[in-house]
Amino acid sequence: MSIKKKGVFSGFNSFLKKLLLTFLGQGYKEHVVLCGILRGLRLYLHTETQLQVIFGLWERELTPYFKKLFKKAVWFIDVRAGRGEHVIFLLHSKKLKHVIAFEPQISEVDLFKKNLLLNGFQNDSRLEISQKFVGTSTGGGVISLSELTLDTNSCGGIKIDVDGAEIQVLEGCHELFQKITSPIYLIIETHTAEIEKQCISLLKENHFSCKVIKNAWWRYFIPEYRPIPHNRWIWAVKNPAS
Repeated sequence: MSIKKKGVFSGFNSFLKKLLLTFLGQGYKEHVVLCGILRGLRLYLHTETQLQVIFGLWERELTPYFKKLFKKAVWFIDVRAGRGEHVIFLLHSKKLKHVIAFEPQISEVDLFKKNLLLNGFQNDSRLEISQKFVGTSTGGGVISLSELTLDTNSCGGIKIDVDGAEIQVLEGCHELFQKITSPIYLIIETHTAEIEKQCISLLKENHFSCKVIKNAWWRYFIPEYRPIPHNRWIWAVKNPAS
């Protein structure tokens, strides 16, 4: 989120960060998440840039939606899983049977695997990690989600965070969306207003109901400092039975 720091809040946030770093140390270290849905997870984090993860504020706006996935999803796809924070949270669900995490960046995959080890999921047979890119075409290290073998008769979830390629990922889901017979939930992070509009239009064409998840009001005081003017999420639901 790109809310500017202003006046006294800027100075206070800077002071508070320095104080916390004095106690927590600097650089990459193992931390225990203290609050939020990731509470209790052990994660290998960069202290200076990921304080909000440690204190449960990182993407906190998504909390009720990931809680729903935790309760409902039998399968889950994470497109750009990063260091695996959300995947590890969902692996604690006994209902979850199959997870495919896509992350093409080697350094992120290495951290993902370290975090899996810290939380005892390093050998979890439910999880597949792929370094392929996700889009509309196939071959050359690219795959569409419609090619995956999924239990389309069971409830599933997809998280997409691809920094501008959201439409390509969704277009590659067309056949998958036609095959599902149980509810499916999507969380899509959008990075421009135009892409957000295009995503909603495409999803509605595929009979999804959509809700824009806006940045919390308190981000004025505790921003995430993302270097782009537009950054929020779409929550999309399709229930073929309704």
